[in-house]
Amino acid sequence: MVPVNAPVRSILPLILLGLALPLVACTSGLPPPQLSPGLSLRAVGPIDRDGVMAWAPDGQRIAVAATGTRLRTLTTGEEVRLDPASPAALCWSADGKRLAATYATPTGSQLRLFIPGTIGPRAETPLPGRVTALFCLDDGSVLAVASVLQSYSFGGNFTTSLLRWDGVQAPTATVINDVSVKPLTLKHHETTLCTLVQPQLAPLQDELLFTRLHDPPALAPYLKLVQVHLGSNRSRVADDLPLTSSGGRYLAAGERLVVADGRGNSHLLDPWTNKIADTLPLPGRVLATSFAGARMLLDGHLFADGKEIAILPGLDAAVFAPRGDKLLLRYERKLFLLEGLSAEPRPPWMATPVRQRLLQLRRWRSADLISHDDYLEKRAEMLP
Repeated sequence: MVPVNAPVRSILPLILLGLALPLVACTSGLPPPQLSPGLSLRAVGPIDRDGVMAWAPDGQRIAVAATGTRLRTLTTGEEVRLDPASPAALCWSADGKRLAATYATPTGSQLRLFIPGTIGPRAETPLPGRVTALFCLDDGSVLAVASVLQSYSFGGNFTTSLLRWDGVQAPTATVINDVSVKPLTLKHHETTLCTLVQPQLAPLQDELLFTRLHDPPALAPYLKLVQVHLGSNRSRVADDLPLTSSGGRYLAAGERLVVADGRGNSHLLDPWTNKIADTLPLPGRVLATSFAGARMLLDGHLFADGKEIAILPGLDAAVFAPRGDKLLLRYERKLFLLEGLSAEPRPPWMATPVRQRLLQLRRWRSADLISHDDYLEKRAEMLP
């Protein structure tokens, strides 16, 4: 990614650098990309126009919404259909043995658990509202982010909840946003309010980043970028954003964010100090970061190790593989795979003793039991 301590003016040459990248042969159905040597691009099958996609932990299989719920093995092209309905959200368990998927229903959503290689869902449960994101946690539970919009003659009420399911008992719910919506806001944004939530799970899985709607009586509606700690339920605002924003993504092992305004600029932000380390002249309408947080894609501009290494114009969505060495790209109804990146090293904070200590420190910080400076000092002792 672009170094966070680089001056703002250094970003422009990086973006213009893409003009000098070699132009690869046009892949059918794909705007001509520009790739650095060693990178390659190939088609890997169809996908629904707004279809979701998710990597299995092994980096070899994907789940995809393509006229149903399908599993594809990228090395062989083998495909299996798990469900005739197309999912609204997907996630894989940490061991790759289970796939969770949600489906829109007339009364809300249905969450199903599949075991690849078996027929039909292993378990399922109804959920209220529209699910916009699904996260499979390391403890085996599934976290769904669901929103409910109630419309009245005088306006509406918009509620977003975290629903946690262990696959056996009924899901438990925690409300993370409850806001009244003006009639004018409903008129212009009723069909898109749920898509504004844009949740992202921190790499350590202890925190959720999302955009929370605010609709003051005498002002235009806007978003607040919010971090909520899943253990303490304490939340804090990282930034104010327009409705055009695609929210934020975690960088640098979750210690920094890339935040997009959806209009003209994206910036690299320390959410605990509110310091902007860098600004990129890209709106960030299509935004993706790797798990380890060293690679970033903004509107088709792919950055790795401080350099722009590819320009992929016209894409609609992108998802990094678990090790950051591959990238799934959605262009309308076609799915492509970018290969040739080196695998990112396993982050040192994933080692169990270090991770558990970091989780404890982050929880104390979220509850104001220690300061951010205290946290950084202790973290540096573990991860010099």
